[in-house]
Amino acid sequence: MNRKSAKPNIKRFVIIGTLGAAYFFYCSYPAFAGGAAMMEKRAGQQMQHVQTQKQAVRHQNAQVKQVAGLDEVIAALNHSAENWRLIIDPEAKAAVAAYYIGQFARQGAKIQLPPMYYVQMIDGMSQSDPQMLRNPFPRVLQIVAILEYDFDNGQNKDELALKILGNREAVEKNRQRLIQMRQSK
Repeated sequence: MNRKSAKPNIKRFVIIGTLGAAYFFYCSYPAFAGGAAMMEKRAGQQMQHVQTQKQAVRHQNAQVKQVAGLDEVIAALNHSAENWRLIIDPEAKAAVAAYYIGQFARQGAKIQLPPMYYVQMIDGMSQSDPQMLRNPFPRVLQIVAILEYDFDNGQNKDELALKILGNREAVEKNRQRLIQMRQSK
């Protein structure tokens, strides 16, 4: 039997919670009998990971004290972006980012990249530098948009980046990062 014609034999299918939404498949191909022991070991590791994820979801659910409306979230984020980490749903984060992008548009500044892009950028950047979330969220979004050369308020984008980064060498490195990122797409 060749590899293309081998059909997977799904032995386990596990879905975890609604918050973690992790999916694990354990498949074995009959043609690869020699790998059965390895597959069993991986399945055991996956099941152990599943149990850990379930416990984490239960713990998160136990910690949920209140469901906040968009107005409450906006009011809190206007003061400090530290509550950003408490928003679990990426779509809710995208709605918040879209709200602030709209606010900047009403002030005459255009941000063209989609809100979900900024959700991913802010989540990633705040993991490596949690201190950035001590600023009000509009400032965090503005800084990220400036660094992405996506904040258009009529001012020179290099000068805006210079105000954030502090020196021309850092601005040039940032510009090169953007060029490489866009070329890889």
